Amino acid sequence: MPFAIELLFDAKTDRAVRRLGHLLERQKIPTILSARGASPHVTLAVFDQFNQGRLLPRMARLARRFNPIPFDLASLGNFPGKERALFLAPVVTPNLLKLHNLLHISLKGLMKGALSYYIPGRWVPHCTLGMGLTPKELNRAFDFLQKVPYAQKGLYNRLALAEYHPVKEIYSVPLALPKG
Repeated sequence: MPFAIELLFDAKTDRAVRRLGHLLERQKIPTILSARGASPHVTLAVFDQFNQGRLLPRMARLARRFNPIPFDLASLGNFPGKERALFLAPVVTPNLLKLHNLLHISLKGLMKGALSYYIPGRWVPHCTLGMGLTPKELNRAFDFLQKVPYAQKGLYNRLALAEYHPVKEIYSVPLALPKG
């Protein structure tokens, strides 16, 4: 899938998650965070095609409905199968679910080829650290991360549209209620 809509983190939390990535890489555990253009995030939707003229203004309107949203990346997880993804899992909050649901309602019909794992009712929010890890790398990563403070508190502060392989941010907009 070549496109995604992501929730990006505040600068302090972004740096902290990147540091975790560097620590894992020093342990010879590959991460996605070293890829050019990659940034820590929680993906809200993944799709093949979109109507740019309509999608970007709707993303902007949606972002104006929310102030930055506090979050806790509180646990580690992985997706089984060939992806063998390692991730930090945020605590699921009403505001996170509200934003996710409104995004899918607002953008209905503007995204083609959407990946079903990201639709409301099936979505598992996560911040990917590594993908395609071998079973040994995955086990080593879990063992290592149990010894370091991996939990993070922060703010989701931007909505972004990104293209993948290679990663390239196409558009981003801050979460911010209009003043006044």
